[in-house]
Amino acid sequence: MIPRILLILSIILLINLSTAQSQGSDESVMRDLKYVVTVEHNPVLVTVSRDLSYENLKPGVSYKTVATDAGPNPNIIPANGNEIFTPAQIEIEGDPYTNILISFALPSRLFKSDEELGYIDMLYDGQSASIVDPANGHNEFFNPQYGVQFTLPGYGKTAFIYLGGNPIVSTYATIGEYTGVGIVTVDYLAAPF
Repeated sequence: MIPRILLILSIILLINLSTAQSQGSDESVMRDLKYVVTVEHNPVLVTVSRDLSYENLKPGVSYKTVATDAGPNPNIIPANGNEIFTPAQIEIEGDPYTNILISFALPSRLFKSDEELGYIDMLYDGQSASIVDPANGHNEFFNPQYGVQFTLPGYGKTAFIYLGGNPIVSTYATIGEYTGVGIVTVDYLAAPF
């Protein structure tokens, strides 16, 4: 299911109008006239087109990753030959040239689903997420714990976010799959930042 966010901004303008004085009276009559204007944004379309994955991690090792498809090879350090990191790819479409805020709620620990021992702690830094600048194609890195504000690209273009994190594998981690859930929220901003 593709999450869609529809925001409606309401602007209420109060205008005081005075009527002309009636003949023979020194009183003026004041009335409030209320205008209600609703501005509707197109829905923000947020798609997770690729999940984040780490492969062949070793117990007792702390890893550092760079969240980009165009980054260094390997994009995980230390790389002992067979570790693989693939950042999540998030695509965002909405009103062109509109300012948005992207926030993340990310897991601090990944667990096994089969009751075995072990866990993987997750840390995030300034290279754990990036957004592709549509003007030059370069990645602009940021710490996903603090979110990011940016302007959506022009008509017919999609914003691309890459998301990762730095896994710290417990020395007690057993072979298997560890999972966690993250949430991404996208909001239109009312004013330029």
